[in-house]
Amino acid sequence: MLRQRALSVSPHRQAQLAEHARSMRMQMTPSEAALWRAIRAGQLGVTFRRQYVIAGRYIADFAAPAVRLVVEVDGGYHGRRVVADERRNRALEWLGWRMVRIPSEVVLRNFAFGGGSCAGCLSGGRQVTPRSTVPVTSSSTAIAESRS
Repeated sequence: MLRQRALSVSPHRQAQLAEHARSMRMQMTPSEAALWRAIRAGQLGVTFRRQYVIAGRYIADFAAPAVRLVVEVDGGYHGRRVVADERRNRALEWLGWRMVRIPSEVVLRNFAFGGGSCAGCLSGGRQVTPRSTVPVTSSSTAIAESRS
């Protein structure tokens, strides 16, 4: 709880973020919709939320609050946001959340791999980063490997 307070934001900003998350829930990308079909309704043993606001400051594409897991579907937009995404990952990890980043083309091309990446992280499995292809442990930022 102390960490939550360290990232405090104004009630007005929290309301803006909640409204933005609500509008994003109504406008899912095709890759987000595909992944949502794989993880919704407790299909992986935990409940995921879409466009979930964390610490009144961040909106996660998908989050499983019970196990503090964030799943991000990264489209082309994220290729230009590498530094900002890494800073956001560190902040969320500092708050106790684990991260899985799955490129949108992986979700669209290999639907089972996207859902499997989430399941692997839930079971403590290892993931591979697409930028370095170096395996990382589940306690670090977990990023799904882009498959061609």
